[in-house]
Amino acid sequence: MLSNMLITTNFDSAALSGLASITHPLREPGHWRLEAHGPRRVPIRTVDIVLRDGGQARVAVDLGHPTQDTDCCTAIEQLLTPGGMINLHDASARGGGFALLFRGSERDPFWDSRVLEPGDHFACMPLRPGRYLLTNLLSNARSSLRVNYPDPRNTAQGLRLASGPLHAKVGRAIAPDELRIDPGQALVFAIEAECHLAATLEEPDDGPPELVEWRALRSRQALEAAFTRRHAS
Repeated sequence: MLSNMLITTNFDSAALSGLASITHPLREPGHWRLEAHGPRRVPIRTVDIVLRDGGQARVAVDLGHPTQDTDCCTAIEQLLTPGGMINLHDASARGGGFALLFRGSERDPFWDSRVLEPGDHFACMPLRPGRYLLTNLLSNARSSLRVNYPDPRNTAQGLRLASGPLHAKVGRAIAPDELRIDPGQALVFAIEAECHLAATLEEPDDGPPELVEWRALRSRQALEAAFTRRHAS
């Protein structure tokens, strides 16, 4: 699973996979039904959510896996406090999950995770260095993301990669229009207009050419140091 995350170069809010998630707030008390779907639009599991005082602040749902002791037709009940968050992710190898949220016994979905709404958040963590294109496919709003190459020369000098999340907004435009993160940083989008967000690697970054010579020099120095220690003992 980790290797898949390291080579993931595309993120899609309408088809969750790997290091990506969605949060959706629920404010109206009552009974709700969440259907988790796989990439073939087949329901994988159902979660009954009761919104009332005293519930949890967050309900996490893995869209890629049914629970161990239930099947896809058995609902699990969760208690959520008004204003609490539903957190969606897909930890399966295939990915591509989405969810439909229904109010009570209504047949039409109240919310579809494939179309994010104001108040929702989408988060992803691109690890592959390079330049990505960010697009709201519903409005064609665009932005650019640069994932920095982790130069080992900086690490050797004691410099650390940034680790805190970087926040952005998606409305009529994506702001800021140019984003930059280090590998391992989460990118969190606050949704302010209907959104289907996609991030696509357009230009990979394999590091500066002079790193080959630097790594060769470091290897020689390490071998020489090991040889010196061995003959000095």
